[in-house]
Amino acid sequence: MRRGFHPRSALCGGAILTSVSVGNEGDCGGGPSLTIEALDMACHSTGQGGFQAQAFFTYLRRDRVMQNRLQLWLSILLLFVSVRPGATQPVWEPPTELSVRGNHKPTVRRELITSLRVGEFTVVLEETKLSDAHTHFGGSIGRRGDASDGLAWLCLNGRDDGGSWILWLEAGEIHGGTVGAFQLRRVNPSTLVDKRCSVIGSTRRLELVNGIRLGLSRAQMMKILGPPTTSAGDTLLYSHERQQAIRGQVATATDRLTIRFRDTVLDAVDMWKMTVF
Repeated sequence: MRRGFHPRSALCGGAILTSVSVGNEGDCGGGPSLTIEALDMACHSTGQGGFQAQAFFTYLRRDRVMQNRLQLWLSILLLFVSVRPGATQPVWEPPTELSVRGNHKPTVRRELITSLRVGEFTVVLEETKLSDAHTHFGGSIGRRGDASDGLAWLCLNGRDDGGSWILWLEAGEIHGGTVGAFQLRRVNPSTLVDKRCSVIGSTRRLELVNGIRLGLSRAQMMKILGPPTTSAGDTLLYSHERQQAIRGQVATATDRLTIRFRDTVLDAVDMWKMTVF
């Protein structure tokens, strides 16, 4: 810093640093630029403090080395903020559903997952009301969208021998308030989970049908479920459709199970069921 220059006394004269911004010089990306703006509050003509304040900001505008240093520190600060995953966004809403592109004709001949059990509470798809699950587990019911895109969910967070998991019990508009779908995900132990999600104790196990559970290998899942309708990489889709009589009317029931493997083991399960007349 220039000899005889004292930043502390410069601020005593009433000069305030109002903005520091980093941008590009021109639309062609000719390089970064640093803009420094200051407000000198009526002290520029009164005494040594005002002179030093003006000299300080003039120095910053003209000294390229100082500008480069400020750019570097600002860049490091922005990078530090941007690479903190989930630091201010705890997991709450259901994730994007697993999917395999294209329309695929149902090939599975039997029903897939019709129910699941968490501790002593059994959820039967399209029968158990989401409000009953909420009464049993606590937590909060989340909502998003409206009309045909409306979705309500209950978030549960628990642990098993393989680590932490999050389960979303979901009720779409078509399900009439019953749980018609769920999403299950393995998550890192460090994942922040929203306080609106109910915490499930380790003694209350999560059980799917036929021994399906997170952590199984692809070969084990294929043995339980058989060949999928289609697959894309580590994601497998099982699709089933059937006609059935309900209260004297013929209805079409559609089941769609999508599973994903990560590091060779099952880490995500999406189940969706719909019955229409």
